Amino acid sequence: MEIEYIDLSRKVEIEYFLKEWFNDEAFITVKTSGSTGVPKEIQIQKKHLTHSAENTIKYFNLNQKSHFFSALSTDTIAGKMMLIRAMTTDGKISIGSVKRTTMDDLPEQIEFVALVPIQLEHYLQQKDKIRVKTIIVGGAPISDTLKNLCQTISSPIYHTFGMTETLSHVAVKCINGKKDETYEALDGIHFSTQEEQLVIHYPAIGLEALLSNDIVELIDPFHFNWLGRADFAINSGGVKLFPEQIEQKLSESLPYPFFIGSIKDDTLGESICLFISSESDVEIKKEVLLKLLSKFEVPRYYKIGAGFTHTHNGKIDRLGTIKNYSRYEWRKVL
Repeated sequence: MEIEYIDLSRKVEIEYFLKEWFNDEAFITVKTSGSTGVPKEIQIQKKHLTHSAENTIKYFNLNQKSHFFSALSTDTIAGKMMLIRAMTTDGKISIGSVKRTTMDDLPEQIEFVALVPIQLEHYLQQKDKIRVKTIIVGGAPISDTLKNLCQTISSPIYHTFGMTETLSHVAVKCINGKKDETYEALDGIHFSTQEEQLVIHYPAIGLEALLSNDIVELIDPFHFNWLGRADFAINSGGVKLFPEQIEQKLSESLPYPFFIGSIKDDTLGESICLFISSESDVEIKKEVLLKLLSKFEVPRYYKIGAGFTHTHNGKIDRLGTIKNYSRYEWRKVL
């Protein structure tokens, strides 16, 4: 593997990971994201990580001539897997920053890069873009705004589904060039459900039946439509609602960071509410929301605060933010 450092500040981080990878242990230690709970450390066998890398290499037709670009920290499974894929192909990997603007530093045409949505959005907004053969994006849902931006380039962009425990993605869907919302399993992986929650079967890495926190519509054992997180789902008046779907509908209309949550309601069980990060005052009007949402999806209350808290890999810490926002007053949607 050939390594090119564009961001020299990442050299210590990369060398630390490579030292761990090439030691005599059969496993490495990784930390889960903590997006829905307390992060925890788990040990993963190196042979399973190599298998995951080989699965991605096969799916995306990568080879020894492939040039990878690292834009994610090796503190995350996604960042680790980029290096392992480059090592597995004996290809070249350029180490960029983990900043929003990382794609500004592309040295030449590359074959494969993994990004988070904010990095992809910045890249697509640039007029003069160095071409990338294949882009994968994960870590968060894709907004309608970003999905529309994805249609402006011909290079395929894939939204990935996976978690630390599955050693990166186990399913992908192409989000430009077609409107298919269905995720497709990688080789050797299949799915089932347990009370609408996705169960992942990936025997090659030791996962016989991993129950996820994701609610899906299962098309067949190899395809599903993602609906939302089970631990975020809201039951309001007997109607099950998924915050991520509501957020996607609002993404093009609310010009500030926000997310959907809920509060206890004596009549409905739970009422939908909106958490906003803004330094200036914001007024939310029901008639505006009704143009974008169904009547069941419209928030009844909202809070405005100074900013959200985030997990160590950049995701919004919803539970932590809701706790921090307890000092702000509820406002009724007018």
